[in-house]
Amino acid sequence: MEQQGDASGRSGHEAAEGLEGLEGLDRGRVLRDLPVFCAVAEAGQVTLAAAELGQPQSMVSRTLGRLEATLGVRLFERRGRGMELTEAGRHLLPYAQAGLQQLDAGLREVQGQQVIGRDTLRVAVQSLLGLRVVPPLIARFRASYPEVDFELVQGSRRRGLTLLEEGRIDMALLSSPPRMPRTTTIEMAAEPLVALVPAGHPLQRSAPVAVEELADEELIMLSADFDVHGLVHAMFASAGRTPRIGMTTEDYYTVRGLVSARLGVSIMPPMPTVSDEVRELRIDSPMARRTIGAVVHEDAGRPALTAFVRMLAASDGPAEVGAR
Repeated sequence: MEQQGDASGRSGHEAAEGLEGLEGLDRGRVLRDLPVFCAVAEAGQVTLAAAELGQPQSMVSRTLGRLEATLGVRLFERRGRGMELTEAGRHLLPYAQAGLQQLDAGLREVQGQQVIGRDTLRVAVQSLLGLRVVPPLIARFRASYPEVDFELVQGSRRRGLTLLEEGRIDMALLSSPPRMPRTTTIEMAAEPLVALVPAGHPLQRSAPVAVEELADEELIMLSADFDVHGLVHAMFASAGRTPRIGMTTEDYYTVRGLVSARLGVSIMPPMPTVSDEVRELRIDSPMARRTIGAVVHEDAGRPALTAFVRMLAASDGPAEVGAR
């Protein structure tokens, strides 16, 4: 009994030296008991700590006694209904807290890597979004999950939705994302539509152009497979006008080439990085915009896809690009 009292009565420099005698120490038992030690130290009493841990008070007390016996030092002194750390306990507490936090962080990281692991996400990308919207999203995701690969299929909005319905892709990144059975829709950002005119065109000015002014021009349009086609018709209808469509195509760059050749004007999403003889003008209409988002197949809920979808849902989306 005297030896036990001598051991538990040690404090100060002797207690710290006792903690340094690690040879033969049962580290597994210490690691198992440290969460209880930290809980009691932070709560200041066994009753509160036991409630937080979801354990009986007797079990918490036994764990503390076992830890003190393993270390050979007293960690607490009872003060009424409270528990006060000894000098040895105060010395140990910050190391125990930091160690448990680092262990938790390491376990979360290992579990995350195991859950995500190597995978390939099949994504349909609507034409033009692959130029500005998709690359920064994938770059941000790959920074956290470098083992996830992407198989990108580019084309019209209609093609992306068809591939999704057929189950040939995991998700589609497109404009005006629809609500579809057995899918989840994410709206990420708004993107303006701008008028495209050849350099030196009479409509080229700093002020926005009216829909009525565009109604007097011959339009070069994307085909009905692209949502811009329907959006332009709706924009003109809201102004009580009908667009004069002279040509349709299925390629954004072809539209710009035809406009540059002064064969007409167009209404498209902005492409500010393209250097050509086409000018982008703001349109004075609240309908001159479209939504960028994603449609995800619910049956494709793999961990990598779930992580990517979570990132998209938290994303502010691409910044709106002003007309030039």
